Amino acid sequence: MQPALSTRFSDAGAIWLKLAVLYLIIGVAIHFWLANISLPVMGVSLSLILFGHTFVVPALIVSEVLAAAGVLVFAANLFLNLGSRRR
Repeated sequence: MQPALSTRFSDAGAIWLKLAVLYLIIGVAIHFWLANISLPVMGVSLSLILFGHTFVVPALIVSEVLAAAGVLVFAANLFLNLGSRRR
């Protein structure tokens, strides 16, 4: 009969793991919603500008800023969660 394997994880390690998963979920959600809100608004604004309606320029500017913020959130999320795996 083999003895049961008991593993005890550090409480601090479990807390940091939970925080990393939480940040990953929040970072992905922020990137997802920024992209899915800004890109359709940007597309519609650009098509209206092509037809001569210049009143949508502020909406285009805001959507471009939101899209850029989404890209920055994605890059930050990528670099903070991947990191270098040194062993």
